[in-house]
Amino acid sequence: MGIYKSYKRKYQARKAAQKSLEKRRNVTRNNTIKEITSQLTTMDQNQLNNTLTSLLPKPSVTKEYRQRNKLITSIQELPDEEVPAANHLVATMRYPKGSDSGKLLSPYLQKKAYNYIANTLYKPQSSNESLKDAKSKLELENKKLHRQNNKLIGRKRSLGAQIGHLCNQKSHHISKIRSLVRKSSIMTEDAFKEKIKSLFMVNKRKYSSNTVWLATSIAQVGEISMRSTVECTKLIYEFLTGESPQNCLSTSTLHTWHKDVSQIYINNRISQIANAPVFGIMVDESTRGEIKNFVLCYQVWEEKEQTPIVTMSCLKDIPKCNSETVSNIVIQSIQEDGLDITKCILWVTDNTAYMSSDKNGAVSLFNKKTGTSTFRIGCGLHIIQIIFNHFEQEAFGKISTGFSRKLHPYNLLYLAWNLHDGYNSSNKDKPLNGFFARKMTF
Repeated sequence: MGIYKSYKRKYQARKAAQKSLEKRRNVTRNNTIKEITSQLTTMDQNQLNNTLTSLLPKPSVTKEYRQRNKLITSIQELPDEEVPAANHLVATMRYPKGSDSGKLLSPYLQKKAYNYIANTLYKPQSSNESLKDAKSKLELENKKLHRQNNKLIGRKRSLGAQIGHLCNQKSHHISKIRSLVRKSSIMTEDAFKEKIKSLFMVNKRKYSSNTVWLATSIAQVGEISMRSTVECTKLIYEFLTGESPQNCLSTSTLHTWHKDVSQIYINNRISQIANAPVFGIMVDESTRGEIKNFVLCYQVWEEKEQTPIVTMSCLKDIPKCNSETVSNIVIQSIQEDGLDITKCILWVTDNTAYMSSDKNGAVSLFNKKTGTSTFRIGCGLHIIQIIFNHFEQEAFGKISTGFSRKLHPYNLLYLAWNLHDGYNSSNKDKPLNGFFARKMTF
């Protein structure tokens, strides 16, 4: 019982002390409030604002807060003439649709737009209209190439069919020969003759394709004439059959065959040239009395076989040998052969003035009339001949072409050869091998 009373008195004493402490704190707080109130009544508005700012809690400084202040500062520092542009930029650079419609574009899209402007600004063909025009041109070019490709595919299929037909024909002939070899032991002499005759003649009035091939092939050997070709064909027929041909092959018929086969060959070559990306021509003329012959050859590189192709396509008589006539005939010949004249990039000619002149030469007139940029390569041997002729005239003077009692100097090439070849037998201390030089003067 005594212990309980002791704890009770201690508890009551603590409660009394706490009440006394709270009373003193309240008195002190009220006195402080009264002092502050008396001080506030004596302050002006600015002092009150400053006091209020110091009393209010300061907001936390975040990354977004700093960026906002930086943005506001940048806008405030803009000159007056750039304010409308900034306002338009903020109003325009927003998502036009989607879930983010109306929001500002992301930094990634802004950087992408800036890089596009930086790469295309002040550059030609960078506008939307120019890009559309370029796209339209490329589409037209693509359609044109597609049509050309289809045309080439058709030609390739046609040539493939022709090649297959020729291969089948060749295989058929080989099988016939093998059949004849197998049946040779039982074939009579008359049957063999009739079989050989069928290879030469389809009937009594019509020759076979084998005869045409044989005769035209013989005509291409060396410098054999048409008459000799006819005689050789007759001898082969007589050797195989043992009798002379009843219907003699004439030179006029051989001329016709040769012309037809040559035309087929030229047409085949021209079709290859037409499919090539570019081609060149070789042009020359030759005067025979009052007749002036003009020759034109096509030259092109065969991509599949990796070999050059050169084909003579034109042999004409021309009235004059001048640049105007030559350029007109070249243009006419290329157009008649159905070739694209803009693909002609090269002329190979001699070095006469009407061919090689930069102003009024045949090549220059050709470029002016066709709008191309064809260049010319001169004949190397002709150039060397012109150089030696000029050098000989400078070294020895102009030589008379007619009869003269004056000794003619040795040829310049022969002189140069002896100066080089006889070097060991001459005085090495004297230049130009003076012994041979004195020996060869006149």
